[in-house]
Amino acid sequence: MRKIAFVATNDYPAFGGSEYLWFQALIRMHDTGYEVGASVNHMVASCDQIQQIRDLNRPVFIRSISPILERLHIERIRPRMREDSSGAWLDRFEPDFVVISQGASYDGWWCARQCRNKGIPYILIVQAVVDTYWPLDQQLDELVGMYGEAKGVFFLSPKNKKTVEKQLGMEILRSVWMQNPYNVSNEAAPEWPNESTAKLACVARLEPPSKGQDVLFEVLNQNKWRSRPLAVRLFGMGRQSEALRRLARLWRLDNVEFRGFVDNIETVWADHHALVLPSRSEGLPLAVVEAMFCSRFCVVTDIAGNADMIEDNVNGFIAGAPHPELLDDAMERAWNRRDEWQQIGRLAGETVRNTISIDPVGNFVEALSALL
Repeated sequence: MRKIAFVATNDYPAFGGSEYLWFQALIRMHDTGYEVGASVNHMVASCDQIQQIRDLNRPVFIRSISPILERLHIERIRPRMREDSSGAWLDRFEPDFVVISQGASYDGWWCARQCRNKGIPYILIVQAVVDTYWPLDQQLDELVGMYGEAKGVFFLSPKNKKTVEKQLGMEILRSVWMQNPYNVSNEAAPEWPNESTAKLACVARLEPPSKGQDVLFEVLNQNKWRSRPLAVRLFGMGRQSEALRRLARLWRLDNVEFRGFVDNIETVWADHHALVLPSRSEGLPLAVVEAMFCSRFCVVTDIAGNADMIEDNVNGFIAGAPHPELLDDAMERAWNRRDEWQQIGRLAGETVRNTISIDPVGNFVEALSALL
């Protein structure tokens, strides 16, 4: 029986969309006879999904490092602390293969180093890429080795692969495409909201450096948007939620509401016409995929995999970059076609069903199994 270790680098205090692929793959591989184990940050240790792994009598190693240190990259103290803890777990579990699931492109360097030192083959999952984060020169050899020796590197979009290659100055030869599992039915069909007020939902964690809600607020701070029959609801939680609330109060954005986290995303789309997502960094946002499955169009930035799903002015609207003037232009183009919104949403639903797999986890497990 082969042993597979799943190492998740997420340091966010919730089980976000980027975590479901490795988690569901672990469950699927356990059910088909693999011996599996997981290493996760203490921030997610209390999540229901981690308890589900424990309920399978599978080992879960909790990395107890402070959130401050979790944010540091290849500095003197972090390698020593993380390598000691993760290395001890790998020695005890003795996996034949390691799946390193990264929230961003370089989060798993410490685990890749351990695998390389111990001669354990591994793959990398890259959920998101930050265009503006270039590694320091003293980090390059480490990160080039990390990507160069991986048995496979799973990306959500060609654009993200190109960005990592550019930042590292290397060609990634063993790349594989993946898709994340989504949280709506692929036959979702919420009724279209027949209301005179246009309702836009921004479904994302409240984290402007990644999700760009501040860019959206700058657009909404214009008189023309204040005067229009428009409501924008923010769904999600995050570490900058209070900062965003304060900004909304400062600018008196009366058409902005904070709705918090919602379990059933289809209920969101039963009451909203479109998604607006002004992200600065992404992979392929589940919010986009799920909105499109519900036949809702999206107004997004040209980041990562967004343009793989959305054809500008056809099944959605794309801002060239996360900048207020460009987002305003995309929103204005959408506003001028309000009488076509339902039709554009139908086109979005057709596109996603022709693009996204009915079983992304099964596809990932099949690709992973081929590398074992």
